[in-house]
Amino acid sequence: MTVNEDVKKSECKNIPRASSSGRKREVNNPELASSTTVNLQERLNANAKKKHNLKTHSETLQHPCIRKEESCPITTLINGQITSNDSSMNIKQLSSHQQKMKQKPAKTLVSSLCRRNKVLVIGDSHVRDLSEKIRNKLNFPCNVTGITNPRANAESITSPSHFAAENLTKNDLLIFYGGTRDVSRNEANNGLKALKALAHRTTDTNVILLEAPHRYDLSPSSCVNTEVTRFNKRLHSLATTFNHVKVLSIPIERRFHTNHGLHLNQRGKDWIASNLVKKLGICIYWATQLHPSGYPGRI
Repeated sequence: MTVNEDVKKSECKNIPRASSSGRKREVNNPELASSTTVNLQERLNANAKKKHNLKTHSETLQHPCIRKEESCPITTLINGQITSNDSSMNIKQLSSHQQKMKQKPAKTLVSSLCRRNKVLVIGDSHVRDLSEKIRNKLNFPCNVTGITNPRANAESITSPSHFAAENLTKNDLLIFYGGTRDVSRNEANNGLKALKALAHRTTDTNVILLEAPHRYDLSPSSCVNTEVTRFNKRLHSLATTFNHVKVLSIPIERRFHTNHGLHLNQRGKDWIASNLVKKLGICIYWATQLHPSGYPGRI
């Protein structure tokens, strides 16, 4: 062996060798590197997700059709009015004029459903307590009003200052009972003229004229009773020229009159009230059942 070979061997012996622990570390290094790579990948994925979410959120806010403030509320219909979940927003968008226009149909509908039929009784002292008897005999809701003008003639009773005929409709009824003063003072023509004018003013409603009563406080052959008979005949003739006017005959028997003989007693007024209620029932039947758009004209 030469000197050079001895030197090389001595150098190889002096080179430090890796310990067993170092070898183990070198063996475990691949697992550590792989775990480090996985953690790093997870962090990158998380950062990518955050960036994607931020980008999506910004795009949502910038998009003109997808905004929280402009979400479409669900509209509903309650009592004829349109409402929504965002009621404050709808109220701001609608003007006051549009709100009034929306409320009008509902108000009209409610008022038309709640309206009652009207019965207006006008006349001289003969109509006293007659409206109350009519109200008690009705079997359906109805507004009955009586206007009494004692010792008044037909012209004064039917004056427009006493009642407004414009408030009456085809479903209502106007009752006139008078003429005693006109007949007794030989003014029957004036009374018939006043009733004719009343018929012209009340073409939009139904009218019933009651005959003038027989005077049992006078003799049967009295000129006043003769004029009562003539007045009643002309009253029937007047009613034939109007489709909305009828004449109701009243009882002339003595038992239906008071002891004095001028007015009808309670039995006589009950008889008149019962017949008027029948006429009113026919009027309502025609107006609401056969002709919903309005009564054709005949009672």
